[in-house]
Amino acid sequence: MLAVSAAPRVGAQSASSADVKAAFLFNFAKFVEWPAAALPAGQPLVVGVFGNNEIAESLARVAAGKIVGGHTIRIKRVVITDDPTTVQVLFIDNSEHARANEFVRRIGNASVLSVSDVPRFLDSGGVIQLRTQDDRVRFDVDLQRAQDSRLVINSKLLALAGAVNPAKAH
Repeated sequence: MLAVSAAPRVGAQSASSADVKAAFLFNFAKFVEWPAAALPAGQPLVVGVFGNNEIAESLARVAAGKIVGGHTIRIKRVVITDDPTTVQVLFIDNSEHARANEFVRRIGNASVLSVSDVPRFLDSGGVIQLRTQDDRVRFDVDLQRAQDSRLVINSKLLALAGAVNPAKAH
């Protein structure tokens, strides 16, 4: 069963926005495959969070003691001077929207699953964009960008996406 299928509400009576985003990030990691060179056997899967310590803390709670694809999970708080290609998943919080393009540019075609809630993140070269629709968190995927980064996204995850390879804005 795919936990992100529920598209949790982000309203006041539900889990915090940070908890919801952390759950999405954890589940995304479960349904993506990295090339062996980017995630060697025995190495931890590193999830970097840039710009929101609350999401990093929630993710640490969600991932504690869990294994994904044979890998332990390590959460890393990313700062602007870090090399974004040293993580397998990078979440860029909307609070850092001014720096999102820079991070995506620095990632290039490295095998990094870039995820953000920054508006138009896919237009800048990101792989997954979180968005809120009808008080629920949804996501869109740029499958071509994922393939360029040698990431394989499971069809079960793609089936839950709001849009796959949405048209780029001009």
